[in-house]
Amino acid sequence: GFTLIDTLLTFEKVREPLKPAPARNVRAAVPLDENPVCDLAGKCFSQSRFHRDPRIGNLLANKIKTEWARGFFKKSRGIGMLVAVDEQGKPLGFLLLLRDKEGRLAIDLIGVDRAHSGKGLGTAMIQAAFDEYPQASVLRVGTQLANQGSIRFYEKLGFRFCEAQHIFHRHGAGEVRP
Repeated sequence: GFTLIDTLLTFEKVREPLKPAPARNVRAAVPLDENPVCDLAGKCFSQSRFHRDPRIGNLLANKIKTEWARGFFKKSRGIGMLVAVDEQGKPLGFLLLLRDKEGRLAIDLIGVDRAHSGKGLGTAMIQAAFDEYPQASVLRVGTQLANQGSIRFYEKLGFRFCEAQHIFHRHGAGEVRP
């Protein structure tokens, strides 16, 4: 009853200065960021394992990502969140961090408003993660094999592939999601 959905690729970056990114406002998330960040999380993903599962519709996949980000504000997920904001302080992107089972710093979820994609926000948030956690010598991230844009982004920043694992989903008989 299990279906192969995708392959998760994990990348690591050893601490070193990233190529300079344009100056961006990146700060720690505050409670007032919850709704804008969750709104972004529900709109900016299309290649996640949930979006790629034909038995999970995009509405449900978007809700999963929304609640994933909301977990930080409910204090049930992550050790920190950084947000890239515009001049008025409106979040344009977010980066949720956690410690993996070996205690390494890892990107749990990163998203940027599609209208601002490719403008250095992701790079700025990743650099800010290293700045915010100076004790971290390595930063890990996982992305789907099908998400070639994400893979190119991480490789451009100096992340190197370190492992892969297949992602399987199991659904009950006849179970279909909207």
